[in-house]
Amino acid sequence: MTATTRRDFLRDAAFAGGSAAAFAAGAAPVAAALPGRTRRARREVAVLGGGVGGLTAAHELVERGFRVTVYEKQAWGGKARSIPVPHTAHGERRPLPGENGARFFSGSYENLPETMRRIPFGSDPDGTYGNIVVATQERVSRSGGREDTILPYSPDPSHWTADEVRRNLLSLFAGQAPPQETAYFVDRLMVFLTSCQARRFGEWEHMTWAEFTHADSLSESYRKTWVEGVPHFVLAAKAREACARTVGRVWEIGLYAYSGRARNGGFDQVLNAPTNEVWIDPWVRRLRKLGVRFRRPVTVTGLEMRRGRIASAIAHGPRGREEIDADWYVCALPVERARRLWDRRVLAADPALEMTKHLETRWMNGFQFFLREQVPIVHGHCLYVDSPWALSSVSQAQFWSHRDFHRDYGDGSVRECVSVDIADFGEPGRLYGKTARELPPARMAHEIWTEMKAHLNDSGQQVLRDDMIHSYFFEAARGNRPPRRSDEDPLFISTPGAWAKRPGARTAIPNLFLASDYV
Repeated sequence: MTATTRRDFLRDAAFAGGSAAAFAAGAAPVAAALPGRTRRARREVAVLGGGVGGLTAAHELVERGFRVTVYEKQAWGGKARSIPVPHTAHGERRPLPGENGARFFSGSYENLPETMRRIPFGSDPDGTYGNIVVATQERVSRSGGREDTILPYSPDPSHWTADEVRRNLLSLFAGQAPPQETAYFVDRLMVFLTSCQARRFGEWEHMTWAEFTHADSLSESYRKTWVEGVPHFVLAAKAREACARTVGRVWEIGLYAYSGRARNGGFDQVLNAPTNEVWIDPWVRRLRKLGVRFRRPVTVTGLEMRRGRIASAIAHGPRGREEIDADWYVCALPVERARRLWDRRVLAADPALEMTKHLETRWMNGFQFFLREQVPIVHGHCLYVDSPWALSSVSQAQFWSHRDFHRDYGDGSVRECVSVDIADFGEPGRLYGKTARELPPARMAHEIWTEMKAHLNDSGQQVLRDDMIHSYFFEAARGNRPPRRSDEDPLFISTPGAWAKRPGARTAIPNLFLASDYV
């Protein structure tokens, strides 16, 4: 979706300013509509889902005087959470810090930085947002002895004309593909950047990024470097399935951040410690202090309708089946779980929700290598362009300036965490000839490590060695068996025409609202 301000979100959800009054006033008829309820101020809100969307909704609502309870199946923070690696804490040290995938905060983000600044963190005036640090480089790594490229992120906030943008892009991308093909790709970018919204939604929304960039007409180097990079590494989607408008928009906001025109920092930003320590845990503490109640493990399985409204949510928790009773419901579940709640009665009340069943998701998970020595591959993210699994990594110890890895985590011998994202679980790897979802964790680790060495050690340097590895962690693993058949934390991807299938925050059911990445 295009960027919106927090006020836009609150307006759409009917929670902000004067709308909040209307939201509360609109509750008056509920007592009559739902027999058995006494008349009282209608300010009880059930937030279904405790990921970033759910915690954000809870934060906004509790600050506006609503009584909020958040229900979560697994862990606060959803895909963004840290995951302590079991049985790795020794003495006073903490467990090794695993995660679903490495965090990335673009300077073009608007809503999240504003929220993070309102989460206290020690004496930092920026709150938890003060824990974000800028990565100054990106490494585009090739295998087969081809030269790697390190892109510096040194924003130039000067005003760029269209010609200046083209010249800067050609200079930045020189050497990544045949010169004439690089020039062609830059021209395609310029077509997108100078397109009006009507053309973006009327034309680019309905074609793939591969079609927009004419991927099939040019070289393999062109496809791997320019066409497949952003969809794969950022969106976990293939260029032949990703919507051209969405990918073009990612390029656009990335260029704004790269040129110093974003309002919230540089292009590539990361946290200065494990996510839970410097963001999620302080956030939950803040919300508790404001009065938010938290319930887990609770799995929401259905919505009960009565007279066109949600009467209750059906859930299963430690005490078995229960009904969640509230005046207002915010569904903050990811799309693949939310649409399981849309039964015939819900769809009869809001037929537009039927379209969410056509939205698509893909697996994207992280794999952490814990190393015995620090390996700053690059001061930012490294993209392994020729890897069939679309790998990218970040060496985290260099950014954790307030942490001493061997002092604070594990058994005292670990000094680095290289966090690797796997964006393509459907392509066979080059070592075993199998997809990531078909291999047990030990063979996945071997495949990934071998692929990284093929990219980084192919130019005479020995960046990675086998004896560096202390251990690895893969959150989706089940012992030494292949990953779960159905990934618990897939990503929503934007395919051609998906925009029209995405609902707004306000549904046609008067007391049901949505808060998630597909909205």
